[in-house]
Amino acid sequence: MTWLVAGGCLGLGACDGPGYPDGGGFAAGRITPRAQWTATGRVLAPASAVDGDPATAALGEGSYERAFLNIDLGRECLFNMVVINHGARETGHARRIAVLTSDDGKNYQRQAEAPGLRRVSTVMLPRAVLARYLRIEVVDPGDTTWAVGEVYIN
Repeated sequence: MTWLVAGGCLGLGACDGPGYPDGGGFAAGRITPRAQWTATGRVLAPASAVDGDPATAALGEGSYERAFLNIDLGRECLFNMVVINHGARETGHARRIAVLTSDDGKNYQRQAEAPGLRRVSTVMLPRAVLARYLRIEVVDPGDTTWAVGEVYIN
């Protein structure tokens, strides 16, 4: 039952933007038009995580155990899954990551934690969340520098 409810929330298309008449889709990360997303955080080249090209990557820097990536979706969106493609650095995953959300970009609430996995890390939220800002942060670093080749939100 929970899976059906979550799946139903994903189909609402609450934040589909112009140019996406087929509704939001995982493969293209169509929560809002990707062109509206901006990324910042404690990583090198944060914009690389949302540029539509998994060959480029935001990379944890120096003390990467504190690495995080903030994404401004441009407007409030309804979602319950965040996927991190580690791109060319498929072993660039943390042992554990957290997903936090915010309405104002300042006060974040932790929504879920999950293990980081080789190549692609997926975090399912326990319920759909309506938020404009998303933060992905390293909870437990891996053996190599954290790499975020691309983020998909659904």
